[in-house]
Amino acid sequence: MALLYKTLLFDLDGTLTDSGSGIMNAARYAFKMMGYAEPDVADLEEMRGPPLRDSMRKLFHMDEQASAATIAHYRRYYKEKGMYECSVYPGIFRMLEQLRDAGARLYLATSKGHNTAVEVVKHFGLYPYFHAVVGSNLQGDKVEQKGDVIRRVLATCQTPGPIAMVGDRRFDINGGRENHLDTVAVRYGYAAKGELEDCNPTYLVASVQDLARLLLNETHKGA
Repeated sequence: MALLYKTLLFDLDGTLTDSGSGIMNAARYAFKMMGYAEPDVADLEEMRGPPLRDSMRKLFHMDEQASAATIAHYRRYYKEKGMYECSVYPGIFRMLEQLRDAGARLYLATSKGHNTAVEVVKHFGLYPYFHAVVGSNLQGDKVEQKGDVIRRVLATCQTPGPIAMVGDRRFDINGGRENHLDTVAVRYGYAAKGELEDCNPTYLVASVQDLARLLLNETHKGA
């Protein structure tokens, strides 16, 4: 089988897993513990993708002290409950198995904290499919963007070309482009209407099945 890409970097939330409920519930809990009014649903939905500190600053205009306290509450809930309020999209296991068996090198590149990302993929049975799981570095004050995470994968892992980044939000597509990668955007995740089209990804697919056919280079079948 001639794969479209030899190396694939996958986003997690909204690409492999439907984790929106856990993320939004953790945010609601954090705001409640801080004594804040519950955010609008649109703002809660926008939190599914970018680093938490970016969301607190850009969406809710928090200073560093308030942001740090809110994120601490968020992570407490997410660690205890939120990460399990999640499911793997139908068809993902089959796709990853086929890609692995065809010789693709698969990496997870997520803005989620590294330790949490490892725990999530192990809990849901995704871990064995990946050569490495790379999450965001949560040490220090610097907010690590998706492009930074992708850059670490490329710098520390074996990534024979051609390479593509697969994700559901603009952060994934823009981060891939920053690193001169092809990008595959999936519509079934958490992007707002028109968001992915505005990013001009290399490919844009509607479903897990379409994603699998593309990456396995089977798009000609049934045409």
